[in-house]
Amino acid sequence: MKKAILLISVCLLFAFKGYSQFSFGVAPGLNTNTAYFGFKLGPVVPYVNFQYAGGSMKTDDTGVETKYNVKLIMPGVGAKFFFITKNKIKAYANLNVVKPFVSGKLEVDGEEIPEFKDMIKNISLLGGGVGFGVEYFFDDNFSIGGEYGLTYIHGVNDDSDNDYKVSINGMPTYSKITLSYYFGGKGE
Repeated sequence: MKKAILLISVCLLFAFKGYSQFSFGVAPGLNTNTAYFGFKLGPVVPYVNFQYAGGSMKTDDTGVETKYNVKLIMPGVGAKFFFITKNKIKAYANLNVVKPFVSGKLEVDGEEIPEFKDMIKNISLLGGGVGFGVEYFFDDNFSIGGEYGLTYIHGVNDDSDNDYKVSINGMPTYSKITLSYYFGGKGE
């Protein structure tokens, strides 16, 4: 079923190619940076995006050295809907869904602790967001804009070997500056 949906989606994207523009954008933000690839089909821009966050920490407490390393990879899908156009300015709503994947390791005095990796492996995350923004189009192929929105992330530690289950919810707001490039087709 998933393969059929993917195949139909790819076919639809190629069918609309003659009436659309390929789009690419980058958005440096306060939480994470993101990039997206999509097609501008009139007032709608369906896209896939990718975000990455990672960090490490090293402590040395009474001769015991501890190192943490955690990575968060967040692929997603979404769509921008332009709903107001005034000269070269276009306002839009942005909706997206992300599926974060967490990995990491913990070392104490150079020895990896496998329980930490197993604990992280059992974390299941899902998120989504809604944002509102404005783009100023210098021409049909390039725009600069700003966006403000809300992200919702839900996480569950689904470890069936333990008697406990942990559920985490977060709803941070975000703001970002966007640079978008539109290639081919006619900009509308």
